[in-house]
Amino acid sequence: MENLKSSTASSAPRQLQIKSNASPSTTCSLAILNHAVILLNINDGSIHAVLTRELSTGDSTTSFINDHNTFWMKTYSENEGLMEQLLEAGWIRDTGRKRSQGYATFPLMEILLPEAERARICSSCMKSEGDVGFETPERFKRCTRCKLSYYCSKDCQGVDWDSHKYRCRLRSQGSKPS
Repeated sequence: MENLKSSTASSAPRQLQIKSNASPSTTCSLAILNHAVILLNINDGSIHAVLTRELSTGDSTTSFINDHNTFWMKTYSENEGLMEQLLEAGWIRDTGRKRSQGYATFPLMEILLPEAERARICSSCMKSEGDVGFETPERFKRCTRCKLSYYCSKDCQGVDWDSHKYRCRLRSQGSKPS
């Protein structure tokens, strides 16, 4: 099992009012959960939107490129209009690269929101920092190898290790865009 490293930053996740046609505006924070970039509804802890789309890149399937701060964004269907709101808020930047798969085109986006200002979700129990009745004195710890999965405790990391170790190895090796 890889080590967990505590974050030195203690700032709370940044919040943004997201407007959509399907539902009333929702206060969200940006988070990375396993291999997906998501918008987390801070009022009830539910996932408001999944922004990434896994794309086949030769012999592997990936959402992230190299540094884990760039990802292929799903902009259609329930995510329509989200990219513009996140760009305007300064949370993401369009790199200008695009990849097509089937009838859809996915822009390569860079996350500009500092890591300390992103929400954190335990990859095992799915609790998020600040959940009602689950306040912790320090931020969740992240896997030192892949730097993407967070855990609320060493116990949760142990429970998740069998499913995490494969993803962890792939993510820590990184994949280069083709």
